[in-house]
Amino acid sequence: MSFRIRHGVGVCALSLSLVLCGGLRVLAAEKIADTVYHNGKIYTITETAEEAKNADTGKKADVVATLNGKIVFVGSEAEALDVGYLDAKKVGKIVDLRGKTLLPGFVDGHGHFPQQGTSDLYQVNLNSPLLDGPADTMEHLIQALAAKAETVPAGEPIIGFNYDDTQLKEQRHPTRHDLDKASDRHPILIRHISGHMSVANSAALAKYGITGANQTEGLVKDADGNPTGLLLESSAMALVPLMGELKTNPLSAVLRANQVYAAAGVTTGDSGTTMVISDMPVFQKSLLKGNLNIRLLYHPMGYHGTDAVDSAGWMNRATLGWADNVNPDFPTDIYADGSNAVKTGSDITSMQVEMYYKDGNGSVVHFPYEVTDPDYAAVGEAELPQQRIFLGAWKIVDDGSPQGYTAWMKKPGYYDWGDYTAEDSFDKAGYFNGLAGTRYFTSEGLYHAIGIYHKYGQSTETHTNGSASAEAYVTALENVVALYPTVKDTRHTSIHGQTMERQHIQRLVGDYEGLKGTGDMYEELTGAFAGGEVDTTLGGKLPGGNLPELMKAQNFFNTYFDNHTYFYGYRHTSKFFGPGRAFNMSPAGWSEAYGLPFSFHNDTFVTPISPLRSIQSGVTRFSGDARAEAGQENLEVNGTGKDLNATAQYKARITDTETRAFWTYDQRISPVQAIRAVTIGPAYQNKIDHLVGSLEPGKLADFVILDEDIMEVAKAEPLRIAKMRVATTIVGDQVVHGILPDSEVFVSQFQASYEQPSLDTDVTLTESQAIDNETADKRYAPLEANEKRFGTYSFTAKVAADSSAIFQMSFLGNGEAVSSFKLYKLNGNQKKAYEYGRPDADAMPSASGKWWIADFTNPTVPLGPDDVLSPDAQYTAFFIIHDNDPDFDLAKDEGVITDPVTLVTTTGTLPGNGNVAGDDGGSSSGCTVGTSPSYDFLLLFLGFGAIVLIRTLRRRNAE
Repeated sequence: MSFRIRHGVGVCALSLSLVLCGGLRVLAAEKIADTVYHNGKIYTITETAEEAKNADTGKKADVVATLNGKIVFVGSEAEALDVGYLDAKKVGKIVDLRGKTLLPGFVDGHGHFPQQGTSDLYQVNLNSPLLDGPADTMEHLIQALAAKAETVPAGEPIIGFNYDDTQLKEQRHPTRHDLDKASDRHPILIRHISGHMSVANSAALAKYGITGANQTEGLVKDADGNPTGLLLESSAMALVPLMGELKTNPLSAVLRANQVYAAAGVTTGDSGTTMVISDMPVFQKSLLKGNLNIRLLYHPMGYHGTDAVDSAGWMNRATLGWADNVNPDFPTDIYADGSNAVKTGSDITSMQVEMYYKDGNGSVVHFPYEVTDPDYAAVGEAELPQQRIFLGAWKIVDDGSPQGYTAWMKKPGYYDWGDYTAEDSFDKAGYFNGLAGTRYFTSEGLYHAIGIYHKYGQSTETHTNGSASAEAYVTALENVVALYPTVKDTRHTSIHGQTMERQHIQRLVGDYEGLKGTGDMYEELTGAFAGGEVDTTLGGKLPGGNLPELMKAQNFFNTYFDNHTYFYGYRHTSKFFGPGRAFNMSPAGWSEAYGLPFSFHNDTFVTPISPLRSIQSGVTRFSGDARAEAGQENLEVNGTGKDLNATAQYKARITDTETRAFWTYDQRISPVQAIRAVTIGPAYQNKIDHLVGSLEPGKLADFVILDEDIMEVAKAEPLRIAKMRVATTIVGDQVVHGILPDSEVFVSQFQASYEQPSLDTDVTLTESQAIDNETADKRYAPLEANEKRFGTYSFTAKVAADSSAIFQMSFLGNGEAVSSFKLYKLNGNQKKAYEYGRPDADAMPSASGKWWIADFTNPTVPLGPDDVLSPDAQYTAFFIIHDNDPDFDLAKDEGVITDPVTLVTTTGTLPGNGNVAGDDGGSSSGCTVGTSPSYDFLLLFLGFGAIVLIRTLRRRNAE
């Protein structure tokens, strides 16, 4: 009997041990979600385009759950409770949104990532005050350049970005003489906000031997035949390649651009118009260093014009798997067989880049990219994350920009010709329709370029700003689909499409029947609508007249630069287009009415990345560029009503004495439709809508969290949409900007900085760990009275031996002065304060123990001690450590820096993170398996029961 009792005690003990210990492992293995988001306004953006037409609010869910970076559940609270998604023991973390709004992450419809990073870190901001820049007069523009010249050695280049002649008081372009006032010791080049022109000073022109004898199209000259410094479009801009001589660190530019895009809620950026060999290796190495944590759509240059231009096209095609076989339709092209090429929308994150070029004999040579860049070998050896970089459409450019007078316009050309005459027209059309350099192609060349890619179902995106360019583009598409009638769903895209006419949209969706009787509303019609008469046989190319079906089957797409209604709306109405065309610019309303899918974009660097601004412009179409000092007033850049056949009378040119009829239509769209244009719309455009763009199970866990309900703001204060705060941006279920709504830590995104003591300084962060406040309080030295932690990080980094390295982290302002903050180095029960102040350039290579704060929007300028940090605004804290500094580097090994740090406020004031004061939100963030109160009680009960049982059995055994 004794044996049986002892055996029973052992079995009971073992059973309870399995319950108490092994049971935890069983529960952990049954985890059904990594993160669950609830208690907020969650909009799924799963509406169809038809459902979104008149929707002022969107489809909602109560709960979203993720697992392994993907969405696994979207539904009601009742459904989530039933499955167990709100059971803390079954999930990794439950995030209380505290009433904030969660949307699918924003997707950029078109842009130039990472150019924003290059501009912010290495160039001079010449934006107008409309874009938070200093250049509203020529004097202020010159002052900004002169200030930079004081910090740059003589002879080194100075680059300025985004000057705008129409926002300067003088209402003219700078000349080389203006720029000479900033410095005659430096070559200077400044880029127009359109990106389609630039101005060089005398030193820059002399550097490249540019004189009045040069006859390049677009080189503007004065009355004496000497260059003014103004360079229009690519041929002339290429005369002064000073931009390429500016010393930069591309990986740092990516890190900065990544930070800016993520802060705007963008989870998928857009990049392109470049060579694969110039950008892909940079993006891949950035992934390796942790500098790139948003996703990217990459658009390779796909030009076909002169042989010099198409060198970009064929080299990109070769790199992306096109074979060097002859296409009988375009026999002059090389690498024109895309039968087995990488398809639009494919994941190209891990592709191995190869170099292709022609040698002196015209023979093609190719070899792995690491031959020219040995550092690239690490990309091939590493396992890069999947689904980070996707192949977008092939980029083609047909014309320039309206604000630079290089958009190709139909008769009668521009609204206000200013000092220009018909003789200044690039093609001598008899009216002023664009300056020299306006067009990049002939119409035949444009058809050729699109045709190369269309044959193999590859998407193209073509820059078409002017109405004549749009006409050439649509006509090219008609001819291409007639040439390859079996190809479908190419989703060819018009970029910008600012002056697309209603008939263009009708043709793109195959509505040729609706064109009949409307020919007198348009000028210079070609293709299947030539002369205003519909011909769906396309001159006999399609005897069956099935052009409408072929066009509709392509799912053509427009991505509109709708922010132009805000940044240029007044000027487009009064100067460039006139009201008849400006009120219908970026015609999202027509696209909606005729069923043409569309997206919005910012064309960043041209305007700041801001999908919220795009949504606001789509909903309001209200301008912001009127200059009050000139007696101008902003206006709604829009037609009236939803009658597609309504017209209004306006002058076609400012000098006309009579008016003519223009379509008038309310081009504004619903808030839901506008949100679709920055989420599922651009995802569909690039054939990745099965992965991102809406909240649905199976899609990637990419989200943006806003402080406020965007639907309610759109109803009550639509002109405030662009100012809404992006609280958090999440990619693959990882926070890449801001902090979660229920967090008690206000520091995030710890990284090796994009600013280092030199451009060649290489710092690799090998480990970083955010430490919660409770753990930091237990592990490290106590804080002083009134001090409160913003956040704590431990980290380890590799650097060159005996060198300094700079690190950075983002944090939220609290309404207090810079001087009220401290940064401590932590070492067990000791702490040491960093000294505030950025070292000067000469001291940087050996500096250590210094720190400084910069405004998020101006990262290279440190704030002063008395500057006040706006509540909940984003700032960046930088600090510098020298390898083996006895006070600030805990690592004893050469070339390794380890230094836990904590950021504190000495006033005790913490940010609100957009939350209502005193709202605890019912937070359950950070709950992990076995840490819920109910489960802890269960464990305690079982443990106590086991003790009682064992003691009872022992007592019986003793008896």
